[in-house]
Amino acid sequence: YDDAPQVWAVAARLVSGRFLACAASAHGTLSTYVDVTRRDAERRATDAADLVDREQRLRDALRAGDLAAALDRAFELDRPFTAWQTLDALLTAQPDRLDALLAAWSPDRARRCLDFLREWNADAKKAPVAHRLLAALLRRFPPTFLLADPAMRHALAAYTTRHLARLDRLHQATFLLDRALHQGARRLLDDADSEEPPHHPSRRN
Repeated sequence: YDDAPQVWAVAARLVSGRFLACAASAHGTLSTYVDVTRRDAERRATDAADLVDREQRLRDALRAGDLAAALDRAFELDRPFTAWQTLDALLTAQPDRLDALLAAWSPDRARRCLDFLREWNADAKKAPVAHRLLAALLRRFPPTFLLADPAMRHALAAYTTRHLARLDRLHQATFLLDRALHQGARRLLDDADSEEPPHHPSRRN
């Protein structure tokens, strides 16, 4: 291709134990390339070791019954299901601790929690925990804060839409139930009115 930069010189050498390459193009630019294979491998190994350590701390906290620490580890590891399990156990065993636990939460933790709430709210089994946690979040943070961040507004909107849709379905179901009960009551009354009174033959002296 005529417009593509053409490399007219390449040089490579070891600098302080690292591979360094330089390429010069016909457009007058000089590009340098450094071999980062070892650095990336060491970073991946460090990240893997850190992940193993955090997962072990999560298991230790769950085994010891330290629900507050387990919840922190679940958020750090981005484990929505484990966070829900921990909160469910906390609300069952120590429901009064929820507000005290949220008092130490940062705004970033609250935003991440709302992302979890949006996921939990889609599951009828997890929804009660989501409802109680959202109520606690609204007590902990002012509505102005919760609505200031677009991501936060999106999470709250998704939660509210699903919740209102569920309430609307329940409200519609009550009309069907009322109608069924009303029709059943009318049928019982009609059947009672249609029955003839028992005939008692008169006695003769």
